[in-house]
Amino acid sequence: MALHDVSLRLSDAISVNVQGSLTLGKEVMDMLTQYVGGDMLVLHGRRSMSTINSDYYTQITEDSDLCENLLICRANEFKIFIEEYVIMLGKAIESIFNVVTHGRIEKLESDTIFGAEFIKALKEIKSILTNADDRISDENEAYIWTGTMKKISSKLQRRVCAFTSHNLEGKTDDILNVRKKLDQKLILAIIAVEDTYLRKLCSHGICLKNVECTRTLSILLDTFKAMDERKAKEFVKGFQKELEDTNFYKSLKEETANEFQIVLSDMSNTDTVQAKEVLLSVQKSVDARLKLESSTHTITGGFDTKLVNTILSDLDYMYSKHKTDQFHAFLNSYYVWQNSASSIRPVIHSILKRLEEDVTAAHGDIYYKIITEVRIFLEITVDP
Repeated sequence: MALHDVSLRLSDAISVNVQGSLTLGKEVMDMLTQYVGGDMLVLHGRRSMSTINSDYYTQITEDSDLCENLLICRANEFKIFIEEYVIMLGKAIESIFNVVTHGRIEKLESDTIFGAEFIKALKEIKSILTNADDRISDENEAYIWTGTMKKISSKLQRRVCAFTSHNLEGKTDDILNVRKKLDQKLILAIIAVEDTYLRKLCSHGICLKNVECTRTLSILLDTFKAMDERKAKEFVKGFQKELEDTNFYKSLKEETANEFQIVLSDMSNTDTVQAKEVLLSVQKSVDARLKLESSTHTITGGFDTKLVNTILSDLDYMYSKHKTDQFHAFLNSYYVWQNSASSIRPVIHSILKRLEEDVTAAHGDIYYKIITEVRIFLEITVDP
């Protein structure tokens, strides 16, 4: 069966339930909850969450010889680990497509919805592993392994977004809404697998312990506990104004950008929304990550919390190769503003500019991953 034929019927199968918008509903949410909640597939003779084309994804991954001649896979447990991670990503993606289409696409076992794209991704994953093999040492083992896991996740995020864009063509609001919500579910499934396997990696004693970006954000948010509401609103207003000048904000879809501005405006200008309360609720998600920074336990909470965890994990990875205490100057400037009548905008301008420059300068896969996950987070939390 040609990929084009499968793609056409994918579009037809999904559009059956459109009627102005797509509700991916309870089945998809139950599927994601299973992935996020840790009831994961475990290969090689143990329990399986789903049998949907499972043998096919296992077969094509094992046949690709991802670890062939690589020292990074010298221990058999790491070869098994890599293969399990990649297979699980493929199954998670395929499972979402199967649930969304309600099995309306009839196909042989090998005629998966995402299988042809997954085969292309395997070649990219092989390249990522080869590059990691050339760079790994005892001193950078945790950094290289963590980056490898994240780059594999990013490749598949990019593949699924391109796949839905190509196979759900059209400019109508219906199609755009379908594509947006489908991308959200697919990205959530991918990061759920990523988080689970990063924690499995920790169980092998390979953990990236540098969480300076997360810790700095936690320190910043903690200051709002003793701050008066007026000062908190001033901070949000400064953030709102400086955010508008960033390339990231300009890249957001108009609907998401407008809704985000409405949220920030309500926080900074109205008495009905308490800025402190919102900011301190964010701190709960940040602190949850700190408590589990080297844990093998999956983070709990809603999908927004899990996205915050993954985004901060990406930033911590990105900054882990830099010197420690790299946000000291920012915090000092912030403390000066907190205890004075000076403007917060130069302080926020400086840190947003630095973050944007550092993310842009990151590896292509890491840049794409962070930008995509932040976009999905904003869509989930602020879009109507």
